[in-house]
Amino acid sequence: MFTKKLTFRMHISIKNLGIVKSAEIELKGITVITGYNDTGKSFISKLVFAIIKTITGAEKLEAMEKGKKIMFALDAITITYKRVIPQPTKPSKYDSKTLLDAMEQYVFVNSNKTKKEFYDVIDDYKREITEEIKMFTESKSRIRKKELVETVNSIDKNFNIIYSFLNDIRELESIYKNYFQSEIINNLFEGAINNIESNNELTITLTEGSSQLVYISISNNTILSFKYDPINTPLFNKDVHLIETPMIVSLERVFDLTNNFFFRNSEIPLQFEDLVEKIRVKNNTNNFPDAYKLIEEINKIIGGNSDFDTKSKSIFFTKENNKKISSSNIASGIKSFVLLEILLKNNYLTPNTVLIIDEPEVHLHPAWEIIYAELLFTFCKYGITILIATHSGYFLQAIAEYSTSFEMEDKVTFYFGEKIEEGVSDFKDVTSDLEPIFRALSKPMRDIFRKQNEQKSNNNFL
Repeated sequence: MFTKKLTFRMHISIKNLGIVKSAEIELKGITVITGYNDTGKSFISKLVFAIIKTITGAEKLEAMEKGKKIMFALDAITITYKRVIPQPTKPSKYDSKTLLDAMEQYVFVNSNKTKKEFYDVIDDYKREITEEIKMFTESKSRIRKKELVETVNSIDKNFNIIYSFLNDIRELESIYKNYFQSEIINNLFEGAINNIESNNELTITLTEGSSQLVYISISNNTILSFKYDPINTPLFNKDVHLIETPMIVSLERVFDLTNNFFFRNSEIPLQFEDLVEKIRVKNNTNNFPDAYKLIEEINKIIGGNSDFDTKSKSIFFTKENNKKISSSNIASGIKSFVLLEILLKNNYLTPNTVLIIDEPEVHLHPAWEIIYAELLFTFCKYGITILIATHSGYFLQAIAEYSTSFEMEDKVTFYFGEKIEEGVSDFKDVTSDLEPIFRALSKPMRDIFRKQNEQKSNNNFL
């Protein structure tokens, strides 16, 4: 059974993920993954996002896909019905808005209660239409009998389609596998999650203590199994965010996310679509009373505050002198903090949230890398679990130092990845000895000094 605590803790065992031959990752407090380029750091970050996103989003997407097909059938019913009965004898209880509202409850709340309520709405709507057609027939309309029969058959056919979707209860593993294949392998990993050099099966196991929480296997970029029991291991009734770039603050307005709940733009990468939705739509179901403390901390750092303007669909940064700056003109370093502020304001960063940040140092001055690292420890103190992929010496040193000053050594782990052969890397826990990390990071500078010294020696010799 999953243990409830301020920050959850789990062990992730990975075999044959892309170029990663093996990795044993303990996710708790703040987890840092580092190493040379092209060792699979980002792959591991995306995988953690993928697992949690599948468990939290698969059933929702399944319901949305059903909702989409049901709405098409309802539209067909309405069009067919109104073609032969343009003026019903009494007003209908079920206009398009009423049906859409009932559908949204069915899709997003997705409880036994809302499912039954929606089923009752469909039953009542069918009864209303059937009675109206019967009245119309008995009034001896000029509409030919054959046309009425065809109308009834078409309406019955579409209602049967709706009932078949409402009665279709798929096994959870099938739902998870479908989501992981379409949204994770094909979208997030662009169809390449296995090692391109070998046919070795990818396996992922998540455990807590001796309890296995999740087991996934993939071969030839095709999902084979996704085992997870939400009843006995309620691991991920939380949320996860993957930040690959703070530039999403400027770019989010160019993404075409439709307002219609059952249509999605599958061309948008999943991690970007996820963040854009969280920037634009406030989560009214979460409650994090201490969020304002973290927001105030961010505002002090960047000297102002930010908000999403629903009219222009843009983020604006207001400086302490009340000057307003549009998202495209916000400095890239400030964007890193603004994105966290917006997620907090929209109730997406809460205790037990998993926040994954890929190379946060890319858009930060070294001085702000240190400040950003300190802020993440404050986040962790309030229960937010953090996974970072980085190759910045400043950032890594800051994490190491703050783990001591925040008295959180037991909540911080470091993993170092290096190639063990061409196209294959391995990750090891180096928490107790960070020397391999800093030796690898300092190598380029040492090489420069060595070349300079060699050049000086050659010049002196000449």
